Amino acid sequence: MKQQKNWTGLFLGTALVCLALVVGLTVSIDPYMHYRRPQLDRFRYEPKAEAERSINNGMVRHLDYDALLVGTSMMENTKTSLADSLFGCHSIKTVSIGASWWEISSLEALALEHNPELSLVVRGLDMTYFDEAPQALHYEIGPYPTYLYNDNPLDDVYYVLNRDVLYRNCLPMLLDAAEGVTPGLSNLDDYGAWKQEVYGPRAAMRRDAPYADAVQEALSDQRRERVLYNVREKVLSLAEANPDTVFYYFLTPYSAAWWGDLRQAGQLEAQLEMEELVIREILPCGNIRLFSWNTVRELTFDLANYKDRIHYGPWVNDWMLEQMASGEGLLTKDNVEAYLSRERELLETFDYNTLFDQPEPAQYGAPEFFLQ
Repeated sequence: MKQQKNWTGLFLGTALVCLALVVGLTVSIDPYMHYRRPQLDRFRYEPKAEAERSINNGMVRHLDYDALLVGTSMMENTKTSLADSLFGCHSIKTVSIGASWWEISSLEALALEHNPELSLVVRGLDMTYFDEAPQALHYEIGPYPTYLYNDNPLDDVYYVLNRDVLYRNCLPMLLDAAEGVTPGLSNLDDYGAWKQEVYGPRAAMRRDAPYADAVQEALSDQRRERVLYNVREKVLSLAEANPDTVFYYFLTPYSAAWWGDLRQAGQLEAQLEMEELVIREILPCGNIRLFSWNTVRELTFDLANYKDRIHYGPWVNDWMLEQMASGEGLLTKDNVEAYLSRERELLETFDYNTLFDQPEPAQYGAPEFFLQ
């Protein structure tokens, strides 16, 4: 019996020592920058796409920057280096694939809270989420690490005793340091950026049946109230509370194939009404610059720019930054009526079945329009 107790005590003691070592290693390296500024003189930090939700919190809290590029997959190919050169800033990119407006605005608010030097924000306003639930959080894209975003130290156990954090981050970073890998922060241009994808009509439409006409439904009062809540609480409130920060927002330019599906589903009218609500609510805000390129046919009507109905190639991200820096596509009180009229005319009268006639791109890369 005494020997059994000794073995039990030895086992428990060894387990506690191992746990303490894991906790100590995670806290000391802190790969998600949860507790402190990254130790850029000791370790190599490489934010990975599969951990976007986990590392964004630490990045906005502890990195040095005066500009924030924030958004969903529609921002993943955006280059911090290009933003820096165009706007004369030092930017970081915090992206989260499939994130709701609530999640993105919460991250934006966190950056504004922890960085008084933040003077510029660039964010895509995903048009699919205009009427999302007030505190929508998309769990289908993976778990949301609340323990990293709150101020409760007790649930940090999910971070300091996390197997993925240990094996995919701490140990590789420790080995890199031992092997003399140059410490620092990897190029954020690559953070979340895609590898080469297949673009063109076949990839963008993913359908064989022709588009059909349908009776269009008007926007319901319930959806209208959701849109107004979202734009006021998740967009305008941040800008109004931070008048010294300039917010460059853009409506994410989805492809004509997406609009064609909406028309077939009878939702084109409702979508246009939601977009108009968003635009008219934002325009009076003096420190928001709102952009849209939905009427640029060379972009949204050319499926060579898309790998599916909504996701455009990285050359579009570059182009949009350049457009914003030069003021092209900016919506104002003087041009908004013409924009809304032009967009409605294009999307209501376009023959979406002509999309089937577009040729497949000969090779990967930007169409001629974006090379000018």
